[in-house]
Amino acid sequence: MPKVSIIIPVYNTKNYLEKCLNSVINQTLEDIEIICINGGSTDGSSIILNKFSKKDHRIKLIDLPQNQGVSAARNKGIDTATGEYIGFIDSDDFVDLDFFEKLYFKAKEKNADAAKGNIYDYNEQKNTFKLTPFYNMNDKIRKNHAYFYYGFTSAIYRRDFINKFNIRFPENINYFEDPYFSIKAAINYKTVEFDDSAKYYYVRRNNSLSANPLEKNNRNAFKQIFINILNIINSDEVSGEIRSIVSDFLLSISNNIYNSEFDKEIKNYILDFYKQYDYLNKNKNLVKILVSYIKPSFLFKSEILTPIHLGRTVERESSKDGSVTEDEIKWLHENCIGDDDFDGNISNLNRRVGFFTGTYWAWKNYQKLGNPEYFGSFGYRRLLFPAFLNNIEQYDLILPDKKYFDEMLKTQIVNCHGQTLYDAMIDSVKNIYPNELKKVTEYFNGYSGYYAEIYIMKQKFFFDYCEWIYKLIEYLIQKYPTLIDTKTFAFFEHEDLLKNFVGSDIINKNTKKDIRDIAFIVERLTGYYLDKMANLKNIKYKSVQVIEPIYKPSTSYKQLVLQKMRQNIQNSIRK
Repeated sequence: MPKVSIIIPVYNTKNYLEKCLNSVINQTLEDIEIICINGGSTDGSSIILNKFSKKDHRIKLIDLPQNQGVSAARNKGIDTATGEYIGFIDSDDFVDLDFFEKLYFKAKEKNADAAKGNIYDYNEQKNTFKLTPFYNMNDKIRKNHAYFYYGFTSAIYRRDFINKFNIRFPENINYFEDPYFSIKAAINYKTVEFDDSAKYYYVRRNNSLSANPLEKNNRNAFKQIFINILNIINSDEVSGEIRSIVSDFLLSISNNIYNSEFDKEIKNYILDFYKQYDYLNKNKNLVKILVSYIKPSFLFKSEILTPIHLGRTVERESSKDGSVTEDEIKWLHENCIGDDDFDGNISNLNRRVGFFTGTYWAWKNYQKLGNPEYFGSFGYRRLLFPAFLNNIEQYDLILPDKKYFDEMLKTQIVNCHGQTLYDAMIDSVKNIYPNELKKVTEYFNGYSGYYAEIYIMKQKFFFDYCEWIYKLIEYLIQKYPTLIDTKTFAFFEHEDLLKNFVGSDIINKNTKKDIRDIAFIVERLTGYYLDKMANLKNIKYKSVQVIEPIYKPSTSYKQLVLQKMRQNIQNSIRK
């Protein structure tokens, strides 16, 4: 058995192929097999391959009748390989002569599933190379395997490991196929070792497949891989930390590929995925999830997803998003249930309690939802990945993956909204639930927390939660009736800061109402409540990935508002 099988897919790279092959046949690790898969090259690459295969018996040459893509070629190489480990080189790249020796003995030393070196960008005009931040990820991968989402060619993999987990490249796709392989492998690693001195050289070519990421075919490929990776990371075996790392990577890449068509396709995929679970509500009303809308957007509606229009009694009032047109109001009325069809609704408080108008509606109108065993709350910009529905009856509570931050939650609140708001939040707990004050302060002195309006609870727990949160809301509204109108004076100490803030071109004249202090407070307190529930011994809960199907590269409105608030607060401190 060879120590390493080296797989080289080849298609029309005659100007680079000899350098690549010479770097392989002259490896200091001699016990190797070299599998070259020629995908119907027409430029003379075949002649070079035949010449090399005649002078080196370790080369196995596989001729495909036509180019089937790099993924199919690599998979053919994996299926053909007989080595203890498998490595990959693209036919226009090359490696140091001791590359595979270093990685093989590092892997053997630790009995590792994989061993990884480094990738260097090579400038063929200047004959220079450098380790770029884009590929310099080994320190991060040491901390968590999930950071290994690129650079699969810089590693070797135990062949038994690759076959055990059926790790292959997605075929018929020639863009963004690398991360799919790398991520699937990384999720299943038990051990991966490193030798930073093992160097792989990536030759950047202007006409390479990855040179034009915004081309339509590449966007379509990205969409398919994006969806495939979502399916991989949302299995029960994958931790929330891994999902968070991979999701952040997908979002960062999607910003470069975003367009409205892509955005709509991803949303349709999520909706169709939810509709696959419509059968759960056919014989019994198992789960209903309110999807809250404040303006028209993509319609998430199914047997499980129930869109609700928040704030019908104030729908014609101007908000931070501007005025809603009559056509937009018509869309909301035709597609959403309303929160104004019962006595005691709190639509008129929408500017103060935000998404919690929908929660209140569900609490008071549970029979209108069909008395479901589980109730959930989403916003139309954020949903939970629907795979949790496979076994929802095993759990009392479905939560979003916990988020971890570099600053304390308390610091976030004070920096974004001011000390007065934080004090009002603590005051409400102190007066309504004094026995929980210590745990609340401990939570906000921590560095992790939950999205507030995203959860699914069994009916009993949902009603318990509503009893808990709306006592706090009632107290806040009674104790701080003018909090919204006067808060900025209290926050910033300088009247001119308020004038500057309101006068900003980001915000209209209704800013003071639209910031919705009480909404921020109860969202944060809901995060605490979810954390409290997750730590109860008698609660069975599952963490699920949050999907944010709005992949626009521009800074969102909310981010602009928070940036302005932070700036004003910092200015007030300096003064």
